[in-house]
Amino acid sequence: MQRYLVGFLTLLVFAFTAPVAAIAQNSIDVQDAAGDPSSAGNIVRVNMTNDEDVGAVQFTVRNISPDIEPMEVRLGERFLGHNFTISENIFADRDSVRIVIWSATGDSLEAGDGTIADVLYRVGPGATPGNTVALTLNEIVVSDPSGGEAISDGTGSPGIFTIRTTLPSTLSANADTSNLGDNGLIVVSLDNQDPNRSVDALQFTLADTPNNLDLAGVTAVGRASGFTITTNETENGLLIAIFGLSGPLTPGIGPIAKISYTAARGEGATPLNFTDVVISDVDAIAMPQGTHTSGSFFVNHPQNSTASSQLTFTTGCVSSCLNPLSLK
Repeated sequence: MQRYLVGFLTLLVFAFTAPVAAIAQNSIDVQDAAGDPSSAGNIVRVNMTNDEDVGAVQFTVRNISPDIEPMEVRLGERFLGHNFTISENIFADRDSVRIVIWSATGDSLEAGDGTIADVLYRVGPGATPGNTVALTLNEIVVSDPSGGEAISDGTGSPGIFTIRTTLPSTLSANADTSNLGDNGLIVVSLDNQDPNRSVDALQFTLADTPNNLDLAGVTAVGRASGFTITTNETENGLLIAIFGLSGPLTPGIGPIAKISYTAARGEGATPLNFTDVVISDVDAIAMPQGTHTSGSFFVNHPQNSTASSQLTFTTGCVSSCLNPLSLK
């Protein structure tokens, strides 16, 4: 708290003592963003362009609408590798958030451009899709590393937050049949056809009830070829996580994983049900889900298969032998 107060008071001194001749060409800009009703963690990025080294920044982002409210803030990617601290003060009516970024060790941010802060917003359940909310900037102060002058007069540009409706994503699994002791294959497909949001990662549990199947292997295929896939056998079923390191799953539909099962026990149909499904976009925000289509695995008993074949052969033989025409 003491550091926060010192940093904040120092910024106030910068704001009121900076000579006009010292002001340089720098800007802070709020980027456009969007979110679904009842969603949380929607990221609004605040970018800064500065042509001199920066030691501290302060600004306020205001949203005059009950549709959205700020939740928290995070340091932006420009501060990776630097020793800076970010603090926020969310106003009581939740229509504004004041942000202060500074370094207690005297670190500085070199000249450049990019994201300096991520502001996370919650969208209310009553927000109307298609509505927009202006995100304005106020009280901008940017100081140099020495703390002796302000190097910006508060130039910035607002952003727009749009209330959207994302098409739901769904998973489906096919059906397969195998003899007891043999392997069968289940193909899992993903339907994510919203044109404005790609899937960056997903996780789900596939439960076989009763527990007649043993996992033989899992492979990322089709649309997810090249993605990383991990598995974990839990008491609730097979937990599978799929994520990409080089890019997301763009909108579409098709197979993403093949699961090889061994028919280890029992016989008859074993349903495969999806539970604990999480599908997230490139900002790690959960995406809406539809109704997932479960698959099934049918286990045959080898003895039943053999008996069935022998019975068919014997019946054919008897029919032929008793045919009166065959005796002539």
